[in-house]
Amino acid sequence: MSETKMMVGNVFKKREVDGVTILNITELVLILIIIILLRSMIAEIIASIVLLSLYLIYHFNLIDRFLANVSAKRELQDIEHLFHTFEGYFKQKDSEKCEQVYSQITDNYRNLSKNAKDMIFKRTQDIYNQILMLQTDNIISDTIEHINKSEREAAKQKMKEIREMYAKLNKQNKAAIVDRYELVLEKISTS
Repeated sequence: MSETKMMVGNVFKKREVDGVTILNITELVLILIIIILLRSMIAEIIASIVLLSLYLIYHFNLIDRFLANVSAKRELQDIEHLFHTFEGYFKQKDSEKCEQVYSQITDNYRNLSKNAKDMIFKRTQDIYNQILMLQTDNIISDTIEHINKSEREAAKQKMKEIREMYAKLNKQNKAAIVDRYELVLEKISTS
């Protein structure tokens, strides 16, 4: 019996072989239990993160939103070309061509999805305001020509158009054109 006790005792003792401590069975079992627990905790944490992510994706409709944005960007490819075309005509101050392109933009805009419309609404509105400013500026130039040629009645008629156009301008464009607008008012009143 004492031999059996010694054998069992030796199993649970640390041994050292060439300066390296060899773990006994209890230590090995404890380490294995800790590893198993850690693996299951990590698996639970990963599972929790995955479940939380799936809940958030479902709750906030993220997949539908993502697909809607992708679809909207595809829809906008044609209209982007029109925006670039408009910018070229606007730089040339060609109001007729700008109006034609704007008409094409609004035709395309009507057929877009709500998401695509939301993405370009401000840009489309800015183009509308740029056209109004360009037209107002052109009418002011025509009015100044009539004033310089002493064509008072034609200048007064153009002034009515200027007032109508000026009233439609946004604040930013009014500020950009106010000096010329006031100049025409002054010239008409003094002529």
